[in-house]
Amino acid sequence: MKPEKTRKITQRFSPWAWMILIVVSIVYICINYAGTEGLNPSDDGLVLAQSWRIILGQVPHLEFISIRPVGSGVLHSIHFLLPFPLEINARYFVLFQFFVIAFSWVQFFRLKSNFKHEIPNIYKLSLLIIAWVCTIYNHYLFPWSTIDAIFWSSIGFYLTERSFNIRRQTICLALGLLAFVLAALSRQTFAVITIIGWLWVAIRLYRKKAWKAGLIAAAIGILPILSYAIVIAMNDAGRAFLTQMTGCTEFYDTAVIPFYNHFTTNNMKWINIAIISMAVLVGIGKRLSTRLYSFIATLPAMRMLFLLETALVLYMLYGIPEYFINAESRDIYTLSFRAFWILLDILLISILVQGNKFNACIPALFGMLVAWTGTISRGANTPILSLGILVISILYVYLIKYQDALLLKQKWIRVVLPAIALLYLITGTISQQNINYRDVSIDEQTHNLKNIHPDYGKIKTNKHTYAYFEEIDSLISNYKNSDTHIVFLPDNAIIYPVYRLKNPLSVDWPQDGELIGQKKRFNKELIWKIDEGVIFCLQKYNVKKIHKGYKKLDYSDYPYMETIFTECQLLDETRHFRIYSKYPME
Repeated sequence: MKPEKTRKITQRFSPWAWMILIVVSIVYICINYAGTEGLNPSDDGLVLAQSWRIILGQVPHLEFISIRPVGSGVLHSIHFLLPFPLEINARYFVLFQFFVIAFSWVQFFRLKSNFKHEIPNIYKLSLLIIAWVCTIYNHYLFPWSTIDAIFWSSIGFYLTERSFNIRRQTICLALGLLAFVLAALSRQTFAVITIIGWLWVAIRLYRKKAWKAGLIAAAIGILPILSYAIVIAMNDAGRAFLTQMTGCTEFYDTAVIPFYNHFTTNNMKWINIAIISMAVLVGIGKRLSTRLYSFIATLPAMRMLFLLETALVLYMLYGIPEYFINAESRDIYTLSFRAFWILLDILLISILVQGNKFNACIPALFGMLVAWTGTISRGANTPILSLGILVISILYVYLIKYQDALLLKQKWIRVVLPAIALLYLITGTISQQNINYRDVSIDEQTHNLKNIHPDYGKIKTNKHTYAYFEEIDSLISNYKNSDTHIVFLPDNAIIYPVYRLKNPLSVDWPQDGELIGQKKRFNKELIWKIDEGVIFCLQKYNVKKIHKGYKKLDYSDYPYMETIFTECQLLDETRHFRIYSKYPME
């Protein structure tokens, strides 16, 4: 299969990009960046707990409940094989994932964009840093299925596009299709991306009549799904798999309502409405009126559109460092939704009003699709994990359209883009160390968790969380020699992989969101485990807010607790836990 005719790319970008990764990573390690993120006992560790189950040989969906495919659990199993502290190693891997996401989109735009001349590496490196920074400084820094799905989707779009620009393309195409499949196996909502990605490739292969390479690549790309299906079938876990995959039915609430709410309440509402209305009217009117088309093509009209889009881009560029600097009052939801609507505005102006080729906007459209798909979640119901993709899409579309006026004539952009990238890097680093996911700022992190267990690594936290984990360590030491298992409820998924404990329950983080459609099964299982003499350590406080102090946990939020209270007896009570079991300890 011959590569598609494309603009020759002469400058080597990748070596410089990987050098940036190495340099920034060294800086992060020196300042203990991943360790100053703090640690919360709630959802941190959920994916690692699943990885530990897979390493133990447990059958997905049958021996443990997972409302998502276990692709993330398989991927992050590698952390158990490396000679580094488990939790801190997983965090640096997530930083690497976000870098690969940014790198993949820079490369995707680089291959697909219609620049008259190869843009200097300094522009691309600046955009790479901006995309990376905008994502890593916004939310949690631990393994999560949505991050993995975005990671694989990004690789899929880059590699499949690259395959059409090289001669030996079958293996590259196969790896791209494989990545799309792995995205769906990380989070089932990304099956949308997988299907669209495969169709996009199939259409291009059909046009080139390159079925041989396509069939070989597809055969390789489909292997993960076949392997998964074989495991499920061999263990008769098909019914459990379907029940767990289809239990969440809040598509409208997660995929539509958040976007509508942020569209109607953000301070750009009337600008968004005006641009969408104008784009639709002009798009229709140009087909009916040559006079209208002539007016849109006039120099004054084009200048007005340029000023409008420039204002949107500047508004976004200003909002990001302002968002970092005013970290204490920031809203992680608003900024990413704002970027989503700005990108939509610019794309509508580009395609409907200015009549630019649809093909040139494909990477940005796919970027919006990834951001939207990543929002379909009951927990992180926001495109914040795709903010870097949205920002880089806005900048690329804008620069492509106005390359004559900006890239080819304005030398000051060689200084401005790197300056913006450096500004984001500095303000973002300071910001994220001051506002951590459910933990205190770096100045208040007085304790190091490596003193409790080496697998935490150099993770620092507050005195309340430290005392909490210290007590868990003591409880494990006290009960590990018993003939039964110890369970911590309702949080603390991180405990099982860190201490290499086998959780006798089928869920590591038994919250409503993780028990969709499986509550009856879990309650029955709970009774079985009670009869087996499992020791239950029930936390007394809401650990999601433990960094702010002690607030009693409302047990009514966890109906299954009543089974433990009814069927077990209180063995002991410590500062943070009540210890229950059906049988008294000798």
